[in-house]
Amino acid sequence: FDNVLVGIWTLFQMATMEKWSEVMYAACDVTGIDTQPETNANVAVAIFFLIFMVVGSFFILNLVIGVSIDKFNAMKQQAGGLSPLLTPAQEQWVRIQKIMATTQLQAKYPPPDNAFR
Repeated sequence: FDNVLVGIWTLFQMATMEKWSEVMYAACDVTGIDTQPETNANVAVAIFFLIFMVVGSFFILNLVIGVSIDKFNAMKQQAGGLSPLLTPAQEQWVRIQKIMATTQLQAKYPPPDNAFR
């Protein structure tokens, strides 16, 4: 890494899996300061990149997904258990469907017309 900002940007680029293989191949070609890059001169650097990809990417991925799900659940709890993405008309429809699903209707049979019955 040339400086701290470039290093942070490169690690972020790798954590998001955006062209990480190009970064790894460029790092494997590094021979030293003020020297010409040589193809596969430092293959051991690939181990760092692979470990970083496994640990860093899964950590970032789990962190983003966890925060998103937590925020969605908080919004759902504020909305009274319904999805925060529903319009008021849709919320009313869902509530009516829940009431209809839990209510047991009793059949009312018509009285017989026959007098002997």
